[in-house]
Amino acid sequence: TRNHAWVIDTGASCHVRSDLSLFTDTQTISNTFVTLPDGTSISVTVAGTIKLSNTLSLKFVPNLIS
Repeated sequence: TRNHAWVIDTGASCHVRSDLSLFTDTQTISNTFVTLPDGTSISVTVAGTIKLSNTLSLKFVPNLIS
């Protein structure tokens, strides 16, 4: 298994990921955009849940195409 470190920013409006293998479930979405720190806005077509531990999951995490 791969070990992935996460930094959870409680002030962030959105947590994103670009590796679908980490998602426990996904859904197709449309008309959704994420603005990156550099001001670039990108379209998101998939979001889902990432289980970080037995007691902590991030829900509706957009998957960014890398």
